[in-house]
Amino acid sequence: EEEVGPEALGVAFMGLQEAQSIGFIIPAKVALHFLEDFRLHGAFTHFGHPPFQWQCLETQDMRSYFRAEGQGGVRVSAVDPNVASGLQADDVVVELFGERVGHDGKVAVPVGLGASERVSLWFLFCDKFTGTPCDCKVLRNGEAIHLTFNLQPAAPLVPMDPTAPNEFLVVAGLVLQPLTAG
Repeated sequence: EEEVGPEALGVAFMGLQEAQSIGFIIPAKVALHFLEDFRLHGAFTHFGHPPFQWQCLETQDMRSYFRAEGQGGVRVSAVDPNVASGLQADDVVVELFGERVGHDGKVAVPVGLGASERVSLWFLFCDKFTGTPCDCKVLRNGEAIHLTFNLQPAAPLVPMDPTAPNEFLVVAGLVLQPLTAG
């Protein structure tokens, strides 16, 4: 009898009856994160989410304007006002969790002996829990600054799972809903 090793890619959770050979899986990394969150915290605390939106600095002119030549990094285009991160709009994030961020918004991930693959910096957050400290190095007006902040779950302006029924009005096919940031 063979022992099953860590070769699982994911958990099958849905398929389409009308389609042939189409199905969806939850990646193993996501399923394990969910289970580990329950083990550690007794509840699903959600994934740690970056408290900023970014813009890639793919042109030389942009890197020059933000004084990030030869540094890599992405421009902070918006900051979550609900998280005390210390980040400011127009900061350039050059390092997260000790990993260098390229001007294309990608980070190197090891895939084998001495080999690496470049993937979106979102990858750095996919296994982090709410409350995980994030060490961040930014350039602010060309000066390097080190920041540390705790990751929080995403808090969109319109909640995906509202705790109370939504207030809305439908007029001529338009759905009108009050939006607040607080």
